[in-house]
Amino acid sequence: MALDTTNYQKEYFNLTTDFEVPQHLDFPIRYEDTRFKGKKYVINGNTDEVLGIVGAGFPSVPHGDFFRNIVNAIVENFGSEDTSEVIPRFTSAHNGAVALLDITFPNISYTIRTDKHTTEVSQRAILWHGIDGTKSNLGVFGAVDNFCTNGIITGTYEQVRKKNTSGFSLSNFVDEIKQSHNNFIEHAKYLQRMADTNFGASQMDNLKELLEPMGMSKRMASNMYDLFIDEASVRGKNLWALYSAMTNYSSHTNNGFKLKDMGNDTRATSMWEREQKVVKWTNSTAFKELLAA
Repeated sequence: MALDTTNYQKEYFNLTTDFEVPQHLDFPIRYEDTRFKGKKYVINGNTDEVLGIVGAGFPSVPHGDFFRNIVNAIVENFGSEDTSEVIPRFTSAHNGAVALLDITFPNISYTIRTDKHTTEVSQRAILWHGIDGTKSNLGVFGAVDNFCTNGIITGTYEQVRKKNTSGFSLSNFVDEIKQSHNNFIEHAKYLQRMADTNFGASQMDNLKELLEPMGMSKRMASNMYDLFIDEASVRGKNLWALYSAMTNYSSHTNNGFKLKDMGNDTRATSMWEREQKVVKWTNSTAFKELLAA
């Protein structure tokens, strides 16, 4: 889930095995049969609100149990310094049927430098959980740019897409936890390569046209170019500034890219879809060619 400075506050916590899930998300689940054979209602056990309809065999686990198990695994596999002063942030969608825990680890960081600017990126864990069948359970790692709170996902588009469509396995995620430090450092070095990739005059002149082959519409490419110009004024005319424009798009809504009002509190899932778009753009041949130029 992307971060939005309109409601993002840096509240630091020590991550422990007695991690508390917000009360409005930490509720028991109960079911009632529907009139349609093989379907059942998913109901908030505290409020009696119907949250969705799922198949009779759908395996729902309460949000609280899911997130506490994940946090316990992180605490057991990270060092105590890594899990001190973390920034956990919960958001939800579909009236609480879908929940997201986005954790920033400020003590796991890397410095990205350009000729004009220096920033720190910190490791991040993104954990999705759904009980109404509309969202696959998901755990991925990434980073946060501490200068602007832009969120970053690590991994290729295919890896993230596969995670979105396959069943979640805690044991597999534990393996990812153990590898996450090294993966974070490797991705941070990749970001530094972007920062070292400066654009020449001809690339600047043609950059707007170069965005469309990445998968953007003409209108999207035009708006992204404008956002890049803003980023370049701070970070310099380089690929890191273009990437920062993309993660700005996926992390905030006060940048000319407003969200459509889809109702049913879908903001969290809409911003997640933006993050996946950024992964797809940066895994395109057109983007990689800019890095190799």
